[in-house]
Amino acid sequence: MNVTRLAEMANDIAHYFDAEPDHAAAIDSMVLHLQRFWEPRMREQIVLYLQENDGAGLSSFARESIAELARRSHAPPR
Repeated sequence: MNVTRLAEMANDIAHYFDAEPDHAAAIDSMVLHLQRFWEPRMREQIVLYLQENDGAGLSSFARESIAELARRSHAPPR
């Protein structure tokens, strides 16, 4: 998928969850949304985009959420 479109989608999702008053819960909700509804390739592409382009074009909330997604993706299983 086109990474520019993924960034737009991530920003749209971030805009929805950023309205949550509890910032930690909002980040968690966005990460869970990406894990549930985005294909692994999409998640890999957006994480790589964040890492390679410093998240250019992503909202600060989207950048923070995608960084958390990356962290959780590389965490050892519980």
